[in-house]
Amino acid sequence: MSEATLNVMYLPIAVISGVIGFSKLRELLRSFRDYLLVITISSYMGVTAFLSMSPLVWHPLGNVSGIPALGSFVAYLSIFGYAAFHHILVLMWGRDSGVITASRLFRKTRALGIVYALIAIGMTVSFLMANTGPAEPWSFDVDLAHDSGILAFLCLYAGGCLFALWRAARECSKCADYLVDNGSQSVESIRGLRWLSIGTWFIWLSFVPKAIGFLAAAAGHRELDALDTTSPLIGSFGALFNQAGYLGPAIGAWLRERRDLRALRPLWNLVVPENAVHLVRPGVLAETFGTGVRFHLFRRIIEISDALVLLRPWMAPEPAERVRAAAVRQGLSQEEEDAAATAAMVLDAVSRKRRDEPAQPTPIAQRLLPHVDPAMERERLVRMARALDAPVVRSVSAGTSDPQSRTTSVRPLAR
Repeated sequence: MSEATLNVMYLPIAVISGVIGFSKLRELLRSFRDYLLVITISSYMGVTAFLSMSPLVWHPLGNVSGIPALGSFVAYLSIFGYAAFHHILVLMWGRDSGVITASRLFRKTRALGIVYALIAIGMTVSFLMANTGPAEPWSFDVDLAHDSGILAFLCLYAGGCLFALWRAARECSKCADYLVDNGSQSVESIRGLRWLSIGTWFIWLSFVPKAIGFLAAAAGHRELDALDTTSPLIGSFGALFNQAGYLGPAIGAWLRERRDLRALRPLWNLVVPENAVHLVRPGVLAETFGTGVRFHLFRRIIEISDALVLLRPWMAPEPAERVRAAAVRQGLSQEEEDAAATAAMVLDAVSRKRRDEPAQPTPIAQRLLPHVDPAMERERLVRMARALDAPVVRSVSAGTSDPQSRTTSVRPLAR
């Protein structure tokens, strides 16, 4: 395997791992979560592993330190650390999903932490005691396996990684199965766990030919050296699956936030300018490219909710009742009926306020627009915004005394 091939294979994965690590570090600084800390550490261990194994870094590192194979030591220790933290991370997800209790997680992570720390210390001592001679990045294992110190280092490395990855892959599958069996609607999380399980099994599989290769080389059989070169290919493929598992749910959440921000625009245009509670409308970067989408979505939900509270004195039950009667005839679901009814009531309230009708002293909207859990407010407002153009709402709005209310209420604002 040429050095150029290794550079092309390892450097992009190091960059991807670095980007993921940076994004998780930003989230960690905003709000500390133990699993975010573990993901961040694991991502940067992936960066150091793939960078130090790249010949572009491997050779200068050996020349500067005077230890030719120092790059391999850094890479192998980082890979083992990645496997260990990956195992602990999956256990944390199991706790958050309800697979295991917090007390059991604490006991398991404490025991695993001690075992993995001892393995890492053993790897370090074995490598430092070894007589490391000339080697190449792609053949470090087989070139130096004859040395007892390097052989012990490799056995600890392979054994520790095989155990950690095997357990992590099983825990990923168990956690995904648990979410499915309990009716979880988090499709992205389940898919991410599946991808992580597949990627982890590939990485686990990559250690099998590696172990066979260096054990055969230690026994003097170099004819199996080719097995060792297949390990990075399998491991890199698994690493890409793992990064997709880490990044997939985050991308899915970002796409949903961008979609909901845009979906809420008509409702925002309808109620917020009427009540002068808005600040600055999100620009094209937020709605089109998703720049700062989480902040803008959160602010948009708050502004709409505040505006609906101010509109309550003008809300009446008649539009909602007419929509519900029509929805029953059309066979709409309960969610569609509720969204259409509230949308019609809000359209009517905006029309009444524009006609300078007096506010009702005792608003009835508390019953018609009841309080919901903050986690559900986003979903309810998105459904309401999409219902503004529903046929059943248009048919009811067409019969109001202000036929222009629906079209003018969603007029675009100047950007």
